[in-house]
Amino acid sequence: MGKKAAMAAAVLAAILLWWTRPGGEGDPAPVIPAPPAILVSEGTDAARLQGVHVPPTPAVAGVEAPEGVPLASATGGAAASPFGFVPTTGGLHSGGVFGRLVDEERRPVAGASVTLLLGGRLLGSADSGGEGEFFLPPVPIEAEGATHFRYLLLAADGKGRAARAQAMVTMTTDPGEWSGEGAAVMLPHMSMGTLTLRKAFPVEVLVTAGGVPVGGALVAAEEPGGRAGTGEFPTDPEGRARLESIPGGDWILRARGSGLGTGRILARVPAGDAIRIPLALRPLEIEVRDAATESPVEGVRLLVSRPVPGAEEGAWRTDFPPLLSPPSDSAGRILIADAGEGPLRLFPVRAGKEEPEAGVDPVEVAAGEGRVRVPLAQGIRLRWTPAFGDRDPPPEGSRVEVALGNDAMDGILLLGYGEVREARVEGGSLLLDGVEDIGPFAVARAPDGALARLAPPGREADPPAARFFTPRKLSVSVRDEDGRHVPGLVALLTPQGASLAHPQELDGEGRITFRGLLPETVAVCVLARTQWGGAEAARVDLTAGDGSVEAVVGREFLLRIRVRTGGKPGLPGEYELRLLTPGPACRGEPHFEYAEEAEEAPAAGEIRIRVRPHAPGAAVKVALRAKGGAWREAEVRPPAAGGEAEAAIELPTE
Repeated sequence: MGKKAAMAAAVLAAILLWWTRPGGEGDPAPVIPAPPAILVSEGTDAARLQGVHVPPTPAVAGVEAPEGVPLASATGGAAASPFGFVPTTGGLHSGGVFGRLVDEERRPVAGASVTLLLGGRLLGSADSGGEGEFFLPPVPIEAEGATHFRYLLLAADGKGRAARAQAMVTMTTDPGEWSGEGAAVMLPHMSMGTLTLRKAFPVEVLVTAGGVPVGGALVAAEEPGGRAGTGEFPTDPEGRARLESIPGGDWILRARGSGLGTGRILARVPAGDAIRIPLALRPLEIEVRDAATESPVEGVRLLVSRPVPGAEEGAWRTDFPPLLSPPSDSAGRILIADAGEGPLRLFPVRAGKEEPEAGVDPVEVAAGEGRVRVPLAQGIRLRWTPAFGDRDPPPEGSRVEVALGNDAMDGILLLGYGEVREARVEGGSLLLDGVEDIGPFAVARAPDGALARLAPPGREADPPAARFFTPRKLSVSVRDEDGRHVPGLVALLTPQGASLAHPQELDGEGRITFRGLLPETVAVCVLARTQWGGAEAARVDLTAGDGSVEAVVGREFLLRIRVRTGGKPGLPGEYELRLLTPGPACRGEPHFEYAEEAEEAPAAGEIRIRVRPHAPGAAVKVALRAKGGAWREAEVRPPAAGGEAEAAIELPTE
């Protein structure tokens, strides 16, 4: 990802959470005081979530929550933004966060308070609307070098009911670096899905170490599976903490004390007495060695993964923010002072990198194991011959960035989304070390910005040429059949159907300019929700220079889907709704996307969604199924301007 900000955000070196059981009764009188410096990742701001209603977030320049905010589907999950938003200033912005609140009988809950944190910062709050919908608009935020952020959301009504949700969001690009035009960067928009308000309770926690209460320990709660969670809150001098507004059910309560270890308990809420969480230390010594030579490898960090509490056997995940070890020293050694009690998986992260390499198997560490060896394959040297395309190749001694694609179906390179390595020009060759295989896609960028497509290397004695070219620009504008600009996303594909760029959002005038493209043919795909694009609008040959495309799509209209389940009007308890298009011609297969922003009237059996044909007059096809059932499709023609359309779908009894 080029010069992307380092993943230094919230690297909590050497701490991994562990399972334990409640300790014995009757703690001794002495109290372990709080250490002089406590690492609080979210506690200060998160405390404001506990029973405090923050006034609704004021309007942000350039942002409006549209009338009748689209709702998340019953399946929830992240979604591309249904809201048009163009940052009016540079820097990093949060994405819009939206969703829907219902009670335990799936009735919408209006007037509930929804409060949101991102990365430890309070973003604001809103009240749910008449159909339970809520929307918190994007706002400027401070990145401080972070690339991973954690959303925490609390919804509460005046009847003692609450719902919590959490989600991880990743910043995937930097301003101006191999990206669309503009100096502003926005985190992805996030759908929190449909959240159910349940009766909530306070939870009392007592943290001990060796039977002695621990003041200043940090306590948090999380649902098994990770859908909901809280911030971290310090214990008082008596080792106690109180978490407010915890919905009833099973929760994982965890605690950590500086230098005292970690603890983890699975508990049922409400609980009659204070839940005891004992702490314990588990040091782990690690040696990182070259798999071929056994020599020590310096500068390698380890991403630590653990089993998912309460999930099926074999389900693993990393905590967020991701937990990384300190780097290995000159002897290849890493000491994790407290690795927790359970089994671990260690993923090597090479020096200068932010993520483990794709396809690298983790090292398994058994529960209680205190020493482990991590073999690291150092790869081989790959070689190309720098050559003239329409620009001189980089001179001797140059450092060259090389972006690598993951596989044939995901060559997301030119906008900086692929893995980036550093090569060098030495002895008339372009050399890349430490890589076994570049895959089918690799692009080199010289210090002067010239680009070269790198073919897979052949024989060492006859390396392929790397021809350097002036980067191309491609301007895209999108209008509907009435001449109005269309908000949304544009993706770029190769003629073979591989992705060249993640979808980029059009500006307020329906335009976007892509930079850093090679002199090749590019398929332009509009109405894109994924990197595969919604519909192919044009193919542009960039070999002669920069290009431009003016795409025309159909006008948007309201589609009412009338659903009968088991012969009666009504919606199933959980369902999935897809929008279908023919898909880009270069992919040779239909394209579908999940419709996350549909409005629903469960009793009437109606789903309302705004759709846009991929071309003027083109039919719109939708598919619906009860969760786990068979898909049922319906196709409708666009109505006249200003009209609505209807579709009928019959589902079997659940």
